[in-house]
Amino acid sequence: MSWNYMRSGMTATLAVISCPCHLPLVLPVVLSVLAGTPIAIWITQHIGWIYGGTAIVFLVSLLLTLRWIGKPTATECKIAAQPDGTHSFVYPSIQSQIKEG
Repeated sequence: MSWNYMRSGMTATLAVISCPCHLPLVLPVVLSVLAGTPIAIWITQHIGWIYGGTAIVFLVSLLLTLRWIGKPTATECKIAAQPDGTHSFVYPSIQSQIKEG
């Protein structure tokens, strides 16, 4: 399993957990577990900041997931020789388009 798949999976999990549509269901459960602690009091007094912060975490983790999930690894790329003698990586999908065109 490559690092791209692992980190995109971790950020996808974070995006699901911090999703604003789940937060009204998850936050009361978290507050009931933390009942009577100073952190629960702080969360209830700053609930707007909690919603805003988790929305930002959701957007960033979703964007990173979408960026990393489609990126091929080095083993999935092939090295193509250029006319000037240099080499560059070519994605398999682009390579098939080059052969067809």
